[in-house]
Amino acid sequence: MINTVSIFHLVLSFTLFTFNIYNPYFGLFLGLISPLFLLFYFDLSSKLKIELIVALIIYGLMFKTFLVYYLLAVLIPVIFIIYLKDKSEFTAGLPSLLISSLVLLFFQDIREAFISNMSQNLLSYLEMIKSSATVDKLLYLDKIKNNIDKIATTFIYIMPGLSFAYITFITYLNKRFYQKIKKEPVKPLIVPFKIIPVFVIGGFLILANSYTAKIISYNTFIIFFMFFFLQGIEIIEYWLKKLKFPILLKYIVYFFVILEPPITLIVSFIGLFDIWIDFRKINKKGGENG
Repeated sequence: MINTVSIFHLVLSFTLFTFNIYNPYFGLFLGLISPLFLLFYFDLSSKLKIELIVALIIYGLMFKTFLVYYLLAVLIPVIFIIYLKDKSEFTAGLPSLLISSLVLLFFQDIREAFISNMSQNLLSYLEMIKSSATVDKLLYLDKIKNNIDKIATTFIYIMPGLSFAYITFITYLNKRFYQKIKKEPVKPLIVPFKIIPVFVIGGFLILANSYTAKIISYNTFIIFFMFFFLQGIEIIEYWLKKLKFPILLKYIVYFFVILEPPITLIVSFIGLFDIWIDFRKINKKGGENG
């Protein structure tokens, strides 16, 4: 028997994600919580039900490319949250990382199309800001324009890391919202020390002369930047709760943490150093947060 509430959550998940097509800026924020409603949909059954399969087929017929994005950024993170639980933040981005890497490595036409499109977008943006730029900035913009193809190529090659980081953030955000709404205990996110060697090796690759090694290093930094940022957020959450900050002030703090790059960077470094220094001073085996 079809549950209307369950269907409502399913439709809402697809609808929120589809806003990305019509209004990318507005849709970016709405798409972030699309997995949350799919989690509510799965509440009634942990199995892939027929209505979800039908919805995916219909969505694929209407928006072919966006079906792939929905699978990678919504359905897969939800499945990882349900089945892998505490490991979901560190693993949900792996399918996207693998698929995007394979596309860039083995599908030359697609790769070149991405690079060409990125070059055109960057050129359009440069032309737009030139009108209000000072003389000093114009010289800087000319240097960027002369290296536009190299910049576009590098940006496309770091897409695997960016997609992994984005999906990691989505997974973390929706998992936390879901647990709080369901009043489930929220375990603090702690980056496993056993994956730190990957970060160290990836970091040293930036010193290599090989362009490929540098690209691997850039992607590694992006992925671990997100891991450390989320661990830093956990530390802030812990201390705001300990100091009994009002809810409104807490959200103001989070607003500045996310939107101000210098603060974001500081939070990431806090998360990094927390690997060795427990800023929360809690029992990592039994502590809870949030």
